[in-house]
Amino acid sequence: MVSSEDTNGTLDDKEESTEETDGTLENDNVVDEEDADAEIESEDTDNSSTDLDEVTDEPEEESTSEQVEQESEVQPTIATFSAAQKSLKGIALKSPTNVYQKQDKNSKVLKSYALGSVLQYKTFTTEWYEATVYLNGKAHTGYIHKNDVENSTSQQRDLIGIGLNNSTHVYKSTSTSSGILKSYAMGSILRYKTFTNNWYEATVIVNGKKHTGYIHKSHVENAVEKQKDLRGIGLKVQLTFINLLLLVQGHISHMQKVRF
Repeated sequence: MVSSEDTNGTLDDKEESTEETDGTLENDNVVDEEDADAEIESEDTDNSSTDLDEVTDEPEEESTSEQVEQESEVQPTIATFSAAQKSLKGIALKSPTNVYQKQDKNSKVLKSYALGSVLQYKTFTTEWYEATVYLNGKAHTGYIHKNDVENSTSQQRDLIGIGLNNSTHVYKSTSTSSGILKSYAMGSILRYKTFTNNWYEATVIVNGKKHTGYIHKSHVENAVEKQKDLRGIGLKVQLTFINLLLLVQGHISHMQKVRF
């Protein structure tokens, strides 16, 4: 965003022009006596010359008023900036999600991100966020429209749940089309954190290294936050050889008691 201009050529041209005009500057310093008298007489003229001086001063006042008007036009724009910027984290909602050079969707696109990409940015105005992107190793300040991203929750909570799918995936970004970091069997107990309306954030270990991934909310079922002790009975009977033997022994014992 910072542009540099090479001004060496223009500086050399100015130096050459002053050297060429040295002769004229010396001639201007010579004043004839008649010209001096004429200048003195012009100072003693009536109010008509004063009126002319006042007219020539008016354009300067107009230029000053124009500068004031320009400054007043800029001030409302500055007032819309966030007084204290906050760092935010969110996900890209558009395909693609663009970072613009100016606060205008018609301006140049500095960089684009895929749907579901996790982005970091700062508050700026009521309609725009400010972001830093890198192009060819150089940092540039750009702007993301608020409708193009979804902010993550400001206060994350730790959760425990179970995998609902035959293969519950942890994705690289908040999109089921992104790469898969790790998968878990149905019924696996998983730990994760709140992130956005439709996604949880999880940490997985792949090849001995920690990676941040994301689980879709529909792919897991959260455990209750406050557990309670319960007591109940089994509704299904699993008939095994041992159970059958116990039943037979119980039946024989009952029959013996009946005979006596």
